[in-house]
Amino acid sequence: MQINNVHAVNFFMKKGELDPGAKLIETLLNEINKPEHYPGYPRYNTLKSIRKMGLSPTPGMEPDTTWCIYVAFYVIEKMGFDARPFTDQAQPEEIAIFYTDGNEMPQCAIDATKKGIVKEVTEKEAYDLANIGIPVLCASRGKMGANNIRGTGHVAIVAPDYNSYMPSRIMIGQAGGSNGFFSVNEQFPLNLVEAPRYFVPNKHKA
Repeated sequence: MQINNVHAVNFFMKKGELDPGAKLIETLLNEINKPEHYPGYPRYNTLKSIRKMGLSPTPGMEPDTTWCIYVAFYVIEKMGFDARPFTDQAQPEEIAIFYTDGNEMPQCAIDATKKGIVKEVTEKEAYDLANIGIPVLCASRGKMGANNIRGTGHVAIVAPDYNSYMPSRIMIGQAGGSNGFFSVNEQFPLNLVEAPRYFVPNKHKA
């Protein structure tokens, strides 16, 4: 598989591994590169993952998630922040990630903001936070289409950047149709999804 990691390489060349954003770049790269987070990985393996954890799937419901959801969730968690508010709250906490899709995660983030559980920030604030190593969720619901049916949503994590801030050009790390690092306008086309919104999770309590 070919992963677009040019951004990560350039980041380390220009910023170095002691930069505050280095751990976030490394975590993103590790998650993006995992076979199970790559397009084409069989969905049925999700059920195996649930059972491997010693848990039981929700009766009568097939797991319904996408690769972009997995990468966003696990990057946030591995950076020491709480990604659970971004998952389907109707499911048991331990398996909620497996039942959260590309529209539900953005909606969960919006709902959690209204409850004061997470904080919504501007794009510039998201850029600044990523550069000090804080994972920020970039999320969009699909636009409403014919017959009031919503298209597919998308999520990613804002990536630290060695370039100066440019509106609608901040970098994200993601899985999905393409795995790697891209500018936000490349992967969140406004003809298909709502304008991206940015959400900061809380740190896990010690």
